[in-house]
Amino acid sequence: MSDNTPSNNREKPTEKSPPDPENNSLTQTEKEEWQELVEKEESELSDAEKTSKIKLSIKRRYDAPEWTVAFELMSPENRRADAIAVNTLASRNYKIVGFEFKASRNDWLSEKRDGEKADYFARICDEWYIVAWAGIVTEDELPDGWGLLELKPNSEQLWTIVESDMSGYQQESPGRPFWGRFLKKTVGSETNYTEQDLKEAQKRGYEEGKEDGKEYGSTIEDRRIKKKAERWDALEEAGLDWLYNVTEEDIQELRDARKLLHMLNEEGYKTIRSEFENLVDALNKFRAPLERLEKKANRESDSDSNLIIEEDDHPEQDNSNTNQ
Repeated sequence: MSDNTPSNNREKPTEKSPPDPENNSLTQTEKEEWQELVEKEESELSDAEKTSKIKLSIKRRYDAPEWTVAFELMSPENRRADAIAVNTLASRNYKIVGFEFKASRNDWLSEKRDGEKADYFARICDEWYIVAWAGIVTEDELPDGWGLLELKPNSEQLWTIVESDMSGYQQESPGRPFWGRFLKKTVGSETNYTEQDLKEAQKRGYEEGKEDGKEYGSTIEDRRIKKKAERWDALEEAGLDWLYNVTEEDIQELRDARKLLHMLNEEGYKTIRSEFENLVDALNKFRAPLERLEKKANRESDSDSNLIIEEDDHPEQDNSNTNQ
């Protein structure tokens, strides 16, 4: 056993920022369980509840999509790791980190006595951590390369007490048996997710989709309102802001005017013009006869006028003839 921790690595939170309280890596049931555990005093927690809090802390810390975590993973020798986390990023070289949970001093001492229990996982993991309640494990009790994460009573995050580095102790790469068991635990028949987890995930997905739909609908409505506002602005700039107070009668008149404009499009205008030209031609055909009739009427009118004048010029002759 040796203390393999540089002094500047002691007593600091794990490398990630503190978990978001709304972290979606926990189901609704797990969130409620977490809240209940956080609200309890340390003295009120049983070993099982301490283990549950450690498990939920790992799940919150090593969350998707960067990490995939399998709990209670068995080795080919039927030895169990409490948790294995695999990083899904190529930039992290798909790091494999293993965890063993310790809720009591006796549990840790039992682990120490069975030194071969973690051998298989220690050989294939890049990092191997004991995750314990504060004060259960001392640094000088850790095997070389092992790390220590602590969950302190008044903290909701894991603290790195000793950083793990198993690079000098790895003897093999994970083979097909490991990945087969890992997949069973994460997506297969032995998955960590219960039917309740899946129902809650479905419900959460529905609610999130519903909210996204509302947001999308709101965005569409905002665009529609903005478009209407732009149209009103254009009317105002054109001096047509009187349209703000149009009546039903005004609307009907505008519809009639619009209909007339459609009728007087390019083709319609040509048709109406042609009809007017035909009418003018027809009138021209009757112009000459009309002019002749007008002249004849004028001559007859002049003749009648002359006759009346002649009669007015010989009134005495008419009188003498009457006397005789």
